[in-house]
Amino acid sequence: NPNGLPLEDMSPAHFMYYYQNRVGRMEDAFREYYADRLGEQPSPRKETPVSEPTSDLKIAPPTNPGKITYVLGDSHIEPGSTLRKRLKKRLEASGHTVRFIGERGMGFRRLKRKVENIKKNGDAGEIIVASMGGNVASHYKKQKDPTKSITKNTDKNLMPAIADMKEMQNQGVKITVFGPPHAKGGKVTPQYQKGRQTVDRTMAERFGNAGIRYISVYDETARDIYDDHREPDGVHWKSSGKRIYGDFITSNLM
Repeated sequence: NPNGLPLEDMSPAHFMYYYQNRVGRMEDAFREYYADRLGEQPSPRKETPVSEPTSDLKIAPPTNPGKITYVLGDSHIEPGSTLRKRLKKRLEASGHTVRFIGERGMGFRRLKRKVENIKKNGDAGEIIVASMGGNVASHYKKQKDPTKSITKNTDKNLMPAIADMKEMQNQGVKITVFGPPHAKGGKVTPQYQKGRQTVDRTMAERFGNAGIRYISVYDETARDIYDDHREPDGVHWKSSGKRIYGDFITSNLM
């Protein structure tokens, strides 16, 4: 269990969510393996989103009571967004004092400034970067291979933010970072998709090297279960998708 919660301590709803979104992937791998050995087409597992009551997916209480839990991100947590409302409700229910910094279009450069300000404030108990990286890929979506541009942006803007986060983490601040979601349909081009994947893999490497917890939202939202829940732009979510997406984020904050 990647969340570190023993199976016997899970609520029924949390267990079902864990099964659908974690164990089910292993089932798919076994199906494909044995179908290949037999020369047959694998029968896909039917993925049915599980509806969990809000009370069953509880975020962990603050590790630094009395300090502020900062939640940063792009349009997915801008004012009025469903994910922002859901996280606020669940964080406050677990005893967190929450401050959101969500802005449409936020990329690594703005993230660097926000993290620098949080460090100067000295009042952070926890930092959650709830959605980051999609806008970085957007800057280079017309490039055939955006790897060099993304690496340059990362070195210039993300690495200083990571250094500040690492320093705060060493002082006891709990930090979790969620990367960009997978994009599909709409006006999403192969170059743009490659950019989002490159950003995700780059963030995973850089945060991992720093010892900061990074969650790949790209891999999670690439699954077919999300296909019917996307907005026409292929990046944002319909109301049903926002619930699934929000529950995935929450499940990694338990």
